[in-house]
Amino acid sequence: DLLQETMQIFSVIVNATGVNNNLIKILLKIVGVGYLAEFSAGILTDFGCNSLSDKVILGGKLLILALALPIIQSLLSLISKFLQLL
Repeated sequence: DLLQETMQIFSVIVNATGVNNNLIKILLKIVGVGYLAEFSAGILTDFGCNSLSDKVILGGKLLILALALPIIQSLLSLISKFLQLL
């Protein structure tokens, strides 16, 4: 029930702002990757594998950057359209 309510809140935000639904999905994926990488790195640190933990965090950051590229592209397109209006 809590997950359904959360998704309804996101759909209300999407409808109110006119933001593309795919961008919200990407943001949720980014949050999921961040939590998964941090959780995995914490477990590895607990086992004493600090160097492997750092590599997992680096991989998570690179994956987040790759997932964020469509959002960055959309933002730059929006800025470009805004500047053309001026």
